Amino acid sequence: MSQIRDFDQQPAHHALGGKTVNEDASETRARLLLVEDHDVNQILVQAMTKRLGYESELAADGIEAVERIDQSIADNNPFDLVLMDIQMPLMDGYEATRMIRASGISGEMLPIIALTANAFGDDIRNCLAAGMQAHIAKPIDIANLDSILQQWLKPKFVEGNLPPRNEVPNCMSPDLIRRYRLRKEEALNSVASLLRKGAFTGMEIREVSDQMHKLAGTAAMFGEANLGKEARLIEEGLKHWKIVDRPQKMQLAAKRFLDAA
Repeated sequence: MSQIRDFDQQPAHHALGGKTVNEDASETRARLLLVEDHDVNQILVQAMTKRLGYESELAADGIEAVERIDQSIADNNPFDLVLMDIQMPLMDGYEATRMIRASGISGEMLPIIALTANAFGDDIRNCLAAGMQAHIAKPIDIANLDSILQQWLKPKFVEGNLPPRNEVPNCMSPDLIRRYRLRKEEALNSVASLLRKGAFTGMEIREVSDQMHKLAGTAAMFGEANLGKEARLIEEGLKHWKIVDRPQKMQLAAKRFLDAA
């Protein structure tokens, strides 16, 4: 199950465009921006937020997120909350958040919630230092996502305008399951290829590490928690194993990974 870590900051009422956000709360729904590069997570999290009653839009990396947020303010139609992945190409979630905060958009104006497969103490401190308000660890649990959205959006909307909380829906669709299985097979093939070669280039290590990171963040949601655990061990190992030990350690870790699959 995913974990939620709240930081010391607390959500607050604020003004945007010369008016208090609560003034129009009875006429609008919360508008979210999801910043995520992995297609399985894009579909899954957007399905979760839709089922929970929120409108969400998508940015595929940090650069696009910064541009979308700037444009939304210029159009006087700002987002109410950002769900920010951390590990992305071009610009990661930390840098994107620092740019957003440096532009004068505070946490009270726009809460940013980190979505990441890394849930260690240093990761959480880095989220806080970058200007984020809370942390949700992958794999994401819809009940926990619901809880944190309620916490950070409630001050901005009247109680009656937030979605009802009668049930927690299932967001798994046949297309989503198909996509997950495809990404899983790609990761399995990459690991098997490394085992056959016995030696790895820097590009191959980065590619496999990225695949393991994504699989670690999704496998448990598809009933394969042990596979996600083994994927995370390979991801961390590729970061920290000494070069001389890497082939042997990769062989052992890959065997456990393939067995789990």
